[in-house]
Amino acid sequence: MRKPLVMKVLSWVVLVPLGAALVVFSVVNRHTVKLDLWPFGIVTEVRLFAVVLGVLAFGVLWGGIAAWLAGGARRRRAREAAQ
Repeated sequence: MRKPLVMKVLSWVVLVPLGAALVVFSVVNRHTVKLDLWPFGIVTEVRLFAVVLGVLAFGVLWGGIAAWLAGGARRRRAREAAQ
């Protein structure tokens, strides 16, 4: 199934400014911060944008996994209905 033209344009209208904002954020926040991974005793210096974008990516991945697991019963019912 193909996306309608309106959805393609809308996704570009949302994704391009979001990408530009991420680039600007990364350029502005280049200073280093001390990252202390407490239970493991690891202390390292990392650029601030890397920490923030890494936590953001982890949150998106974690949310995607949670949504996929939550939709398991619905996918199973859809497969059974299709058969």
